[in-house]
Amino acid sequence: MSEQPDDGEEHRADSDFRVLLVIITIARMRKSFLLRVLAIWANELTGTETAVVAGLLFVALAILRTIC
Repeated sequence: MSEQPDDGEEHRADSDFRVLLVIITIARMRKSFLLRVLAIWANELTGTETAVVAGLLFVALAILRTIC
């Protein structure tokens, strides 16, 4: 019986990125709402490496600056 690799982390990263895109889309309508949701979302990403979380938040803030 062969073991198959666990793709859970990769799937989770894709899912987190999609959530970020949805949050940014909502932010176009409600910018203050985005900041609250980003804080909650960052706290939920405890299983992801710190560098990945920091990178995603950096991208989100860069997009926020272009939207505002």
